[in-house]
Amino acid sequence: MSDITISQAGMRRRVLAFEREQLKKPQVEIPVEHNFFPGGYARTMRVPAGTELTGAIHKYKNFNLLVSGELLIIAEDGPMHLKAPAQFWSPPGTKRVGQMITDVVWTTIIATDLTDVAAIEAHFTTNNEAEYLAFTESLALEGS
Repeated sequence: MSDITISQAGMRRRVLAFEREQLKKPQVEIPVEHNFFPGGYARTMRVPAGTELTGAIHKYKNFNLLVSGELLIIAEDGPMHLKAPAQFWSPPGTKRVGQMITDVVWTTIIATDLTDVAAIEAHFTTNNEAEYLAFTESLALEGS
């Protein structure tokens, strides 16, 4: 079973409902920079002020750097108001809504030896709730 609590599940449903509505609107192209280093990958997004977006569901813990800017975030663990510079860990299962107050530069750092961006995205994230729940159940079975 997933490690998301009932109250977190309610927030997740709200995040997913927001995402469904946002996908009906014209989409903003977000430039992404990919950097690789021994044992890791850094993904940097440059998001314009006023943009509202949702992120993928992260399967594993990852490290985040808010390099510049200010934004509001809503995730399963509640709202956050972030101002750069900021750094924090995201637990597995995290899916967020972000509203950019100013232009934002955000970097996610992932421990991996993979160097193919599509393979990294497939291994570390999903945009499908059912796929994430199946993933967490497979981890639980492996740990049994």
